[in-house]
Amino acid sequence: MKDIDISVYEDFFREAYQSNLYDFWDEKIESVMIETGTYLGSAVSAAMYKGIKTIHTIEIDKKLFAWNVNKGMQNLQLLGGRYEASANPQKVSFYYDSIGTDVHYYFGDSCKVLSEILTINFNKKAFF
Repeated sequence: MKDIDISVYEDFFREAYQSNLYDFWDEKIESVMIETGTYLGSAVSAAMYKGIKTIHTIEIDKKLFAWNVNKGMQNLQLLGGRYEASANPQKVSFYYDSIGTDVHYYFGDSCKVLSEILTINFNKKAFF
């Protein structure tokens, strides 16, 4: 996107490096990760790499939400799969069948969006 400064990419690489350092990824997060604050999406990328099956991530900033959805579309071209969009709450879901991961991007305030996510029945979930 044109509206995001180049320094954002430096932040992304720093955030991606830090996200991959977490030792608890393999031990604590089995199948579902819920993240409040997508920012540049590096935790989503790290979770996909670590094999997390379902990822829910919420972003309140419209430009960052759009940037992450665009990144999801690029991943879709690389990995294959399908996507769905809904309006209430604003949500875009990507189903990457080749790696068995579903990523759900929500636009809005975590305080409001979390209540919807928490109605979904998960065996075990980790908040990030």
